[in-house]
Amino acid sequence: MSRRNSGLLPETRTRILSTLKRRGQATVDDLVRALDLSKTAVRAQLLRLEEQGLIARAAPPEPAAPGRPPLAFKVTGKGDTVFPSDDGALLTRLLRFLSDNGETRIMEEFFAELWREREAEYERKLGRRKGQREPLASRLAAARQVLAAGNFMPQIERVKSTGADREAGVCIRECHCPLPAAVRATRIPCRLEAEFLERVVGTAPNRIRYTTPRDPVCTFEFPEPH
Repeated sequence: MSRRNSGLLPETRTRILSTLKRRGQATVDDLVRALDLSKTAVRAQLLRLEEQGLIARAAPPEPAAPGRPPLAFKVTGKGDTVFPSDDGALLTRLLRFLSDNGETRIMEEFFAELWREREAEYERKLGRRKGQREPLASRLAAARQVLAAGNFMPQIERVKSTGADREAGVCIRECHCPLPAAVRATRIPCRLEAEFLERVVGTAPNRIRYTTPRDPVCTFEFPEPH
């Protein structure tokens, strides 16, 4: 496990997680022998890892003797995320490869399908009837749920006019980019996202600030729709 990831957990928990990853699954006694720790220490750390969702109880191994088999543990999908991964770098490389070889259309279709799924979910949450236009507050609430489910960590605010300094409108801030590897390679997801938000608000944005290394927040500012 890399230093970057191992620093996320106390050393003993990191050692236990690494051992489970290497072995596939292990019992308390297995971990005691492998790590030279007491049963009390191992059980305490297993409990914490289980509470964090990083490990789960595994199907018990075949017992060597009659009786109840010992309890075993394994790393969960969430636990796997603690370990180093090259997925982000490979995705960036793949998208750049497609772009460099004239396959932008495939990229466009892929991300368009992703946003069509989100827009369908938005319509379901909105409960829109054919030909009906819901109030802006309802549209923003439905969009907030969709963006939150997509891990954008949205903050949506209705802005009041302060005279010449600031016009009334809507400010949508996304405090997390769930597709950083894709955005490093292409702005297609950003454009489709802006188009979706424009349909939600009902007016074109008058200002967009995309995430940068210094500022990880995307901001979309819209004038008040009429």
